[in-house]
Amino acid sequence: MTMRFHHIAMYLIATILSPLADGDFLNLQDNLNKQVELSRSRGVVMDVSGLDVMDSFTCRTLSDIGRKMKSRGTETAI
Repeated sequence: MTMRFHHIAMYLIATILSPLADGDFLNLQDNLNKQVELSRSRGVVMDVSGLDVMDSFTCRTLSDIGRKMKSRGTETAI
């Protein structure tokens, strides 16, 4: 999976560098949860500019990630 995480102050920036398969998006969800937990981030910025296409599964997964982050008290911007 081609992802990069950066921590800036209390925020986590997750950059997708290349297209991901469906399974990779599920791994992304787990990785983001771990990163937010470790860094105690107040917000997550997801950079999806590396994606050529955003299909319905991708959009639904990103929406789910945002909802899960919000339930943990972390705001998400995509």
